[in-house]
Amino acid sequence: MLYIALGGLACATSKEIIAILTGIRPHLAENTRLQLFRVSSINAIPVFHHLEVASFESASPLRRAWLGSGAKYHMMSGKMYTATRISLVDRRRLEVKRLLEVQVSDRDTLKQIE
Repeated sequence: MLYIALGGLACATSKEIIAILTGIRPHLAENTRLQLFRVSSINAIPVFHHLEVASFESASPLRRAWLGSGAKYHMMSGKMYTATRISLVDRRRLEVKRLLEVQVSDRDTLKQIE
């Protein structure tokens, strides 16, 4: 088994990565496994699979999960779910402090729903 890794793809679009893969795949032996590093978009996973990419690494889903408000959990079926971040009451979080200041709730109630 031969392994080849392609890196530095964070700035490349999915279209550019697919063009690279379709350009090099015919020149590789059948037993060659491809690994992609720093893929910025995970939308092309089905195409990567079709082009026999063995694995890839991307921080995009983690970054999206941490910073975004939309789809955070990605299922193999393609279905995505959202999540809500709940601040811990005892950690003196700014969000909790603001809720207490404007008397939206009290500390005991927030602790119960935590």
